[in-house]
Amino acid sequence: MKNLKKIIPLAFVSVLAISSVPANTNIVLANTVQTGYGNDSEDLPVLTVKQATDRAIENSSQIKTAINNLDISDTQVQKVRDGLEDATNIMQTLAGNANIMRLDLQRALAYDNIDMIQDALRLGVASYFAGIVRAEQQLRLYDQNLDIAEKDLEIMKTKVNLGLESQANYTVAKSKFSTNKNNRNLAVSSIDAAYRELNRLMDEKDQDKKYRLEFDLNNEDIDNVNLNSVIANTIARSISVKSAANAADVSTYELDNYVDDMYDPYLGRVMKNSTKREEREKAVEDANIKLSDAEKDVKNKVIDTYNKITDLRTNIQAEKYNLEQLYTQLGVLETQLSVGQVIQLDVDKFKYQIAQLEEQIRANEVDYNLLIMKFENPNMLLADMH
Repeated sequence: MKNLKKIIPLAFVSVLAISSVPANTNIVLANTVQTGYGNDSEDLPVLTVKQATDRAIENSSQIKTAINNLDISDTQVQKVRDGLEDATNIMQTLAGNANIMRLDLQRALAYDNIDMIQDALRLGVASYFAGIVRAEQQLRLYDQNLDIAEKDLEIMKTKVNLGLESQANYTVAKSKFSTNKNNRNLAVSSIDAAYRELNRLMDEKDQDKKYRLEFDLNNEDIDNVNLNSVIANTIARSISVKSAANAADVSTYELDNYVDDMYDPYLGRVMKNSTKREEREKAVEDANIKLSDAEKDVKNKVIDTYNKITDLRTNIQAEKYNLEQLYTQLGVLETQLSVGQVIQLDVDKFKYQIAQLEEQIRANEVDYNLLIMKFENPNMLLADMH
């Protein structure tokens, strides 16, 4: 399952597009956001998370390989069953039965593995959506900041002409502005790269194809969640726990059916078991320790995710309160603008601060959604543990 980590872009922190919020009101985000940066964004095809996920699952080489492995496992089991017919003593029979038991358990895990890959793809696609939206939103803010910087530069140039600012400081500021304007290409490149990766997941032939991404939010509360029940359910669904439990079952079977030695009528002599009973006992002990550790790892993962959800929700509430205060201050600033106490650039800079905070709120809102997705689906929660 290590390859599943590559599905989820760690460099991206999810965020949604900014919308205007009236002053002195509670901040409420839209349940659905469509995004697409550029003058022709309205002409872009709409792509939903479900549509992209269905295509990614359909074209997943991991899923195809897992299905093929099921057929291989069937063949292996049949070969062992055929071999049992030729067993000449109880040791060979017990070894064959243990091998069949092991293969059957592995085959059962393979079905769970396919489900986990599908759910990991769902989470991965949602994360890519969030990442692309963030990159596009950063570009909007970047352009907004460039507009402000350009106006600052014009004012600075006027001050130079009036002798209120040095030519040297103006030259440095102008050079910095040019550098920042050129760096805008880096933001565009990050968006293009993210779209290419999304298209690769969907097996889209046009790797540079762009979309208006439709991202549905489900900001539900988890106050009434029974954490112990979630832990128990996640442990029961965990492939790592199931694998460890299967290994413990096989080890226990081999110990329970252990034979020290036996008389082989075909060879006419007593056969000694090549494995000592103490070794079987140690194998059972080790297997049970690994099972216990696997269950603890899952439990800690659930608790850690739950804590992140509650902490993030608290941060969002605090940020929304701060945003309301900023909108109140903006009203005062606009009043001052109307009577000439401040200039329009002062208002624009303050609006940019508000836009930055709105973006952070939406970044946290989407992160909250992704965490809820993982918390409610054990496969998603456990995907990054393998």
